[in-house]
Amino acid sequence: MLSAKENFVRQGAVIALSFILIQQTDAICPKVSEFRKTLTKMITEKGEDSITKFGAILAQGVMDAGGRNVTISLHNRNGHPDMQSVVGTFVFLQYWYWHSLAHFSSLAFKPTCLIGLNLNLEVSYIFWFDFSRSCISPKIPSNNRF
Repeated sequence: MLSAKENFVRQGAVIALSFILIQQTDAICPKVSEFRKTLTKMITEKGEDSITKFGAILAQGVMDAGGRNVTISLHNRNGHPDMQSVVGTFVFLQYWYWHSLAHFSSLAFKPTCLIGLNLNLEVSYIFWFDFSRSCISPKIPSNNRF
């Protein structure tokens, strides 16, 4: 679909792929870096249509959202639908009608990083065990604290 003739199809394809690939990293899925190169090519090419460029810019923004430390989720931790995320996603889907609605996609983002605060909202000591492969997660200092 990325090589379709219709500009609207390519725009929708890059945005949909960014919603899927936001959950992956370069170490887990090599297609992520290939897709990022495709987005950069779409944005920088002079012959590319403005509709496709806008879709590629939105897709790149979604993939880099939150410093690459967020994912898209329509449910809360308990598994129930999160109405704020659902409404934000559905309003975002109307971006083609009015471009300012694209900002609503941020309502569906949930953090994926480890945030360790105590009851006073101060950074505290954190101890954990990391059983993931070393190629997936970065090396943590040996004392496991910040």
